[in-house]
Amino acid sequence: ECTCTGLDYTQGGSFLIDGSLASNFTFLSQFSSCSEQATCKSFLLGPDNREYHCTEITMDDINTQLSSCGIKYSDMNSGKWSIIIQAENVDFQVIREFELFVEVPERTTVVVTPTVVEGVTKT
Repeated sequence: ECTCTGLDYTQGGSFLIDGSLASNFTFLSQFSSCSEQATCKSFLLGPDNREYHCTEITMDDINTQLSSCGIKYSDMNSGKWSIIIQAENVDFQVIREFELFVEVPERTTVVVTPTVVEGVTKT
């Protein structure tokens, strides 16, 4: 039986993400025991039921598949999210539901001031 496992966002998990990142949300998937290497459409469904299109992936048993979605981490909200992967021309669909906690981490700035100690030695 063909399966698809989430390598970063797993079914039923809770995850903390950095809400200050300006890059698009991405996720990794690993397919196993798939007889066909069909192309899959992928979507991200937000807590408000808004759908974000993600890049297509392939049902490839060998290579890990990376998909990038049409929302930036900085535009995401905490709540229940879903990744939907649906194969074209093959009867295969996976839905991974998980909880995201979006927070902007505190930044600490450390300023280091070098100190020079000069000594005088008498001989």
